[in-house]
Amino acid sequence: MRGNPGKREDDAICVPTYGEILFESYLKAHDIEFEREPELQGVPERIDFVIDHPTCRKILLDVKHRESPAGATIWTFDPYRPIRTHIDAGRRKFRNCANYLCGLVLAEPPNSFVMLDHPPTIMGAMYGDPGFQMSFNTKTGDGDPKTLRPIYIPGRGKMIRRSEVQNTRIAALITVINHKLWHHAMRKYLNTEDGRSRRERADEVMTPEAIGLPPFDATMPAITVWENAVATRKLPKALFRGEMDAWWEVTPEGRQLPTFIGTLRRDLKVTRRRLRNSVCAEFA
Repeated sequence: MRGNPGKREDDAICVPTYGEILFESYLKAHDIEFEREPELQGVPERIDFVIDHPTCRKILLDVKHRESPAGATIWTFDPYRPIRTHIDAGRRKFRNCANYLCGLVLAEPPNSFVMLDHPPTIMGAMYGDPGFQMSFNTKTGDGDPKTLRPIYIPGRGKMIRRSEVQNTRIAALITVINHKLWHHAMRKYLNTEDGRSRRERADEVMTPEAIGLPPFDATMPAITVWENAVATRKLPKALFRGEMDAWWEVTPEGRQLPTFIGTLRRDLKVTRRRLRNSVCAEFA
């Protein structure tokens, strides 16, 4: 493992963002070698992280991070806007990186409203606002409920527009979240039927060491890879396969589904909770 600061002299006072610190801690925890802001041939911009890969050569990973705007409320919050803003920033950052494999890393602080672990929000930001499609009889005007299916409507998404694809250089969105392990384990423990009342189980979670739960302050940075359906290149499948990681890949049928869920993430049912009220929609 190595981390090369790669800083220019005029950048010496730059303070790493929350996202950069979190992503770097993930890379170190998984023994993934990287360079920090190295000089790249033909690229005047400094990319946050660069990984040397045996078959893909250099993989460029730039981190986007933003605090929630002051005064934002549930009544004014647009869940797609901050992610789409990050994608626009990533497109500008990678404009001179045609010869490299590029991934956009998204990270937000714990108190942020940005929903980086919510599949419809991430994919809606990428492909378009969620909607539905149903067949209609043009003569009678009647719809066929059996044909109703969820889709992403092209228009506002950042990877697919109404008449063209864009941002094909971004192989995937890579969201990194610092998971609170006790919180996940506590929810699983409370929801596991064992013949006792939920209140009895709730009393026990406050002494986690006695029942085999992680300590209150135990955390683990984890990654979810959201493959870009229209990207010209793809991330290597062996990357980001930790026990709390997940991959959402595009199937030949045009659906985006979870194809990999790490063992601990599966055991704690993290992804299952995210899917409970979600739909893996198709592209229109």
